[in-house]
Amino acid sequence: RFGGTYYGHNDITQSYYSNIALETPYELFINPGIRKEEHETHGSTIIPSVFVSKNISKLNLRLRGGYSKGIKYAGIYESYDTPRLKPEKNKAYEIGFDKKINQNISVSGTYFRTLIYDLIAYKYSGSSNNYKNIQEAQSKGLELFSNVFLPRGVRAKLWYTRLLTEARKTENLGGSSNWTDGKAMLRRPKHSGGFTISKVNNLFNINLDGTYTGQRWDYESYTDRDSNEFFWIFNLYADYNLMTDEKDLYKIKPFLRINNIFNDNHQQILNFDSPGRVIFFGLKANI
Repeated sequence: RFGGTYYGHNDITQSYYSNIALETPYELFINPGIRKEEHETHGSTIIPSVFVSKNISKLNLRLRGGYSKGIKYAGIYESYDTPRLKPEKNKAYEIGFDKKINQNISVSGTYFRTLIYDLIAYKYSGSSNNYKNIQEAQSKGLELFSNVFLPRGVRAKLWYTRLLTEARKTENLGGSSNWTDGKAMLRRPKHSGGFTISKVNNLFNINLDGTYTGQRWDYESYTDRDSNEFFWIFNLYADYNLMTDEKDLYKIKPFLRINNIFNDNHQQILNFDSPGRVIFFGLKANI
């Protein structure tokens, strides 16, 4: 250890995991699992999970649900000035469905709720900036996903997430306005989503995707939070099969990738600009 912190200290973590897939009558599937974490500093933790699904073949429908626990240990940077940080722990519940509308369209929906204990949060006070544990927080929401097969071999994916978050029992942060009981957690957008349109065949591959990140709260100072505006980011990837042998043993493909096609000036983190347009091109060879 250095200076009474974790900086420069190597923690050893050993994990043991086991699960089993059970298929019962009436197309009911049960998948229980258990993981054991042995952490040099934080000791032993048992993390269970169970997921259940039920197929209804005549309706082309699958119903599913699950429960799991999780743990996240503080990183070296987070524990640099706070060596006694507790690991984050959570309990997650979800219920959802997968439905095949026809040969070309399928949809999925999932409702989820996660309770987080000892969430690691940054306290910005101007004089003593460090990470501390919030006693409790929660997130809940809805995820929607659709897979669509269009004419001429074009495939589209669409997704949307509505997320509601709330910080609770934030006394450990000394009353910082950025983490206040009943307020939304920072940097978690209420609305997000996107799409992917792709076409793949033996000659070429082209993929266009767009990702939407909605408005979310961030900290301006330890006394003020501010709104970080929404943005769209579009990316393009394409390659062309320039050369191949008859047995498909090797391929040579020129490729092009453009990130942030429209050079959008956005901020993932408030007051820090993200990269603008980036263009990559080159050759890929499978030999």
